Amino acid sequence: MLILLFTVIYFLAFHIVISLVFNNFFGTGAETSLLTILCWIIAFFASVGLAEHTSKKIKENCKK
Repeated sequence: MLILLFTVIYFLAFHIVISLVFNNFFGTGAETSLLTILCWIIAFFASVGLAEHTSKKIKENCKK
């Protein structure tokens, strides 16, 4: 459950950054939309990895 919570938090943070970058610096077009979707997919995998790492560190610190 902890991993899911952190995955959502990290993905929302990545989503905000991706939206700001693509809305402010690039126009609206098919290439931009495809690049945005690709960045969302990469952000999802990165957020899962970060969430696993964060929950692992929290569990290690709670055992001490």
